[in-house]
Amino acid sequence: MKRLLFFALLLTLALSACSNDLMISERILTEEESILIKNSGGEWADHFEIIGQIPKGYELYFAIEQYENGEFIQNNLPPNPVNLDTKDRAVSFAVITDSEKGKVLFGHPSGVTTQEMKTLRGGSSSAKTFEGKIPVETDEPVYLAYWYTGSGNMLKGSDGDLDDIKSRELSYLFKAELKKK
Repeated sequence: MKRLLFFALLLTLALSACSNDLMISERILTEEESILIKNSGGEWADHFEIIGQIPKGYELYFAIEQYENGEFIQNNLPPNPVNLDTKDRAVSFAVITDSEKGKVLFGHPSGVTTQEMKTLRGGSSSAKTFEGKIPVETDEPVYLAYWYTGSGNMLKGSDGDLDDIKSRELSYLFKAELKKK
């Protein structure tokens, strides 16, 4: 009986060592963090935290996909793997449209990557695509947040539905993806 329990425990440990516990969680800011970010002009960002470790032989990439009228245009930021060797495991996504040319911002442990973007005159909407935590699986994109706009003043549709968001006149989707090296 002791042998059976020992082998069952050994099997459980072996299987848990092989599992992927990598998750992304929405990050709820403290009041102090919110004030600091607002005072520095970043109040429109969606914040996330990476939980767990990247499995050996894999890399975690973040990219921002651009769609126009349902057609994939490009990944706006070159997908670079995120280095999780630091204590800072926060990432963020924001779109700023306070000028003729807008900006897409991607905050990561190494700093902020900014890229100019096309904008349209009209209404816009943005939000996180999930609440709580979401697992990151190999070669399956995890959409974290979105922003979309149209040339009219009214935006009709269902926020959160990825196909609807991609079909807009102009949309950006922030995603994470775990890939083999």
